[in-house]
Amino acid sequence: MRALILASFALLAPVGSPVEDIARVGDRAVFSTESGALWTTDGTSAGTARLKDTLDPHALHSDGTTAYFTGNDHTLHRTDGTAVEPIKTGIEHTSFAGLASVGPAYVFLARPATANGSFTLWRTDGTADGTRSLDVYTWGWMPEVAAASERTLLVKTRYFLYRTDGTTAVEEGAARDAATIPGGFLTRGTGNDGRAELFRLDADGTNPQPVAPIDAPRWFARLPDRVIFQGDTSSSEPRWYSTDLTGGDLRLLPALRATTPPHVVGRHAYAIHYEDNQSVLTRTDGTDGGTVVLGRFETLPVGFTAFDGRVWFSAGELWSTDGTAAGTRVEADVAAGPELAATDDFLLFTANGEPWVARDGKTPTPTPTPDVTPTPTPDATATPDATATPAPAVSVAPLPTRSPVPGDGALAPADHRQPPRRAASVAVAVKRLSAVRGARRWRVTGTVRDTGCTGRVRVELARVKAVTANVRRCRFSTIVASRRVVRSIVVRTVPTRTVAAVRTRVVLQPAR
Repeated sequence: MRALILASFALLAPVGSPVEDIARVGDRAVFSTESGALWTTDGTSAGTARLKDTLDPHALHSDGTTAYFTGNDHTLHRTDGTAVEPIKTGIEHTSFAGLASVGPAYVFLARPATANGSFTLWRTDGTADGTRSLDVYTWGWMPEVAAASERTLLVKTRYFLYRTDGTTAVEEGAARDAATIPGGFLTRGTGNDGRAELFRLDADGTNPQPVAPIDAPRWFARLPDRVIFQGDTSSSEPRWYSTDLTGGDLRLLPALRATTPPHVVGRHAYAIHYEDNQSVLTRTDGTDGGTVVLGRFETLPVGFTAFDGRVWFSAGELWSTDGTAAGTRVEADVAAGPELAATDDFLLFTANGEPWVARDGKTPTPTPTPDVTPTPTPDATATPDATATPAPAVSVAPLPTRSPVPGDGALAPADHRQPPRRAASVAVAVKRLSAVRGARRWRVTGTVRDTGCTGRVRVELARVKAVTANVRRCRFSTIVASRRVVRSIVVRTVPTRTVAAVRTRVVLQPAR
């Protein structure tokens, strides 16, 4: 039986400098810290070193072998885990958001480091000459990948959908989700009666053809043999559907009750719905018989990552599952952060802001503070995704485990050590936006530290209204609006059993 050894890397980063982002780069992983340093690791203490001290990497994003980011020198960089290479200067430090590779290009969001720079989609081939804006404006809305194939990338923002082959980009109307299928995409389109229905696109993202009269299809997820998506019905609740890879063989999935977009890992999709103030996690293979409730959680499960024949995720603690309720368990009772990165040999995650690693091995390895000189490593190579097939039970040392979680019952109380409850620290920035239809608007952004870089915040327009924003990678961003006079904005962290509430107030300047 293989054993997973859990070793704390708490001394790798300077004291008081939690890990922010992590990313896989071939057979290594890289991570950044609040102090502005960039680290690399092969999963061992001897193979862990600091690549840069004060570059302050923003939003590490990897295509599997190379991680891209912007530094405080307003330069786009890339790294394979052995060195950092500058690509192009003049890109605003905090504007970068990585998307995906398409053809020979990597596509990302950014804006120039100029006074009037606008957010647009960019592409790079790793050279300064091959890095340029695609001149498609996103109006400041954060984009995400709707679907991707070898030759076409569909990118959506809050209101619009864009199509690019990595050379040019065009706007394709209203925002919508999609799934990649052989020879094209499944997505939402507009039928002859003006209703949003299931459509198919060609491989280049053009030539929409109707497939099925499903009302407002969304949240597409591609599985090995099926595509699942949610659609509206005449009843009060939406329903989930499944098709084959042509858009045919349409089936209902009554066992799937997810109210969030699914996460595909290996051969299954993992989705969540809320019940009795708990997050209920379900996995599906696209069939009703293959849809299984895995457990109920007080904290939203995030960071689904395949490693060692199982799917690992963060839900307050570090969890893993073999795709069954009985095989879903706590692996480490630590305050796990929202991001995980896995290679063939190790899983990197954060706990209380510190880097931890789960690695194959027979005996624990001591964890001394490494030398800050980068350690040479083999060439990075991409590896195929692991699948969530059953595997022998793994033991995690030195932290205790607890018994399997029942699929339909509440989680049993933990009978072992709990992480200490700590107060978060919040930094807030407020920017006034242009009014829309008489409503004043503000963009509220900020960072939340000492929470494991996850959780939620409440953004309150004093005595007027409040909205909730999710914390991702230690950051949050939301837009609030009101037609009434607002004199201040208050940001509060939502308390959990490991994070105490904290409040920050920003006084607004009177409108001119």
